[in-house]
Amino acid sequence: MDIRRPASYPAGSGWLATARRFGQALRGERHDPGSLFVVGSAGAEPWHLTAHLQDAAKWAQLPGLSPTLLRHSVPTDAPSHLRAGVDVLDAAGPRTTVLVEATCVLDDRLRERLAGASRRGAGLYVLHAGDEELATMARADLVQPPIGVLGASTETLSHLVPRFAAEGHARGTSRRSRWLRA
Repeated sequence: MDIRRPASYPAGSGWLATARRFGQALRGERHDPGSLFVVGSAGAEPWHLTAHLQDAAKWAQLPGLSPTLLRHSVPTDAPSHLRAGVDVLDAAGPRTTVLVEATCVLDDRLRERLAGASRRGAGLYVLHAGDEELATMARADLVQPPIGVLGASTETLSHLVPRFAAEGHARGTSRRSRWLRA
């Protein structure tokens, strides 16, 4: 699914609709349970995005959206759910999905790993600030609009993409469920 838009999003350009299609495409990606990985740069690991995606998966009862954060440096005493390193990408294949938050510069080794995963059939979904090299590897990408367009920022993406990925799948009538359907 090609949901790409130009690097600049003037007001009224449909950026929210594009973000919604990106989230829905991520939800529709077929991967093995436990094979949705979220990765970013070594200096800006996407904790916020991962946490919101985990919450959306739980609230909407979509276990396939439950992500694993891939870390560049894993402390030996890290809890089990935070022990996955970027080396996991070396074995990523057709039943794997990788959500990349590339709003900062990614190092060459991570780019090589992402390119290898893409060649082996992993679905790459990239949130970026205009990185055309990553966009060409991606199954779908979403360019972060300039700050000021809808107040968009990395934080905005961390809230919207999980919401749109879970949209329409919330169960029950809890406040959280209503939030996901809003």
